[in-house]
Amino acid sequence: MRAFTLEREFASTVSAELGKTVIAAVEVSTSLLTITAVDDDQNPIDRYIEVVEISGPLNFILDTPPKDLEMLEGTYTVTVTALGKSASQVIVLANSETKKVQIVIPGTAGVDLFGRRIPLN
Repeated sequence: MRAFTLEREFASTVSAELGKTVIAAVEVSTSLLTITAVDDDQNPIDRYIEVVEISGPLNFILDTPPKDLEMLEGTYTVTVTALGKSASQVIVLANSETKKVQIVIPGTAGVDLFGRRIPLN
């Protein structure tokens, strides 16, 4: 039996007698990924994120950082752009893993004032 989901094909062997009805399922183990962005001082800057690019076995382009994004196992490159600056990190997701990744974006330290970011440099 074969199933296609999350841009990948999964297969499982099923034994059935001739003329019998069999209910079968293919188990697809996934992982959960949460990404947050922080400035040089480790202060959260998720609200200033412009784009999150995830490339690997699955590819995503998001305008907000994902919380519990369902992914297949594998190696991914995560690039986050905020306040005109970018940072990348390579991550490895194992089967059924829940991973929280914090990406520091250099050059984004600042003070939030009236909904705007005032850079410190």
